[in-house]
Amino acid sequence: MKHLMIAAALALACACGRKPQEQPPVPRDPGSPAPSVAVSTPAADVLSAPANYVKHATDQVGRAKAAAALYEEAAARRMDPAAVGGE
Repeated sequence: MKHLMIAAALALACACGRKPQEQPPVPRDPGSPAPSVAVSTPAADVLSAPANYVKHATDQVGRAKAAAALYEEAAARRMDPAAVGGE
């Protein structure tokens, strides 16, 4: 039953496919200047990648320092026998 439903859906999708355009687009007047469109170039993304990396890395410095301090404090507590309840 599932295969029949899938086959019917596929046949319907193929039958109702894209219809051809009835009227072709009208060409623009060649005498009018073409509007300028701002297009981003791939080079702009490539050149901004190092800046994005540095910005992200410098944003994480505070978190790294806090994590290092927490690690040092936990390591000091583990090594202290009085804090563990030892002798």
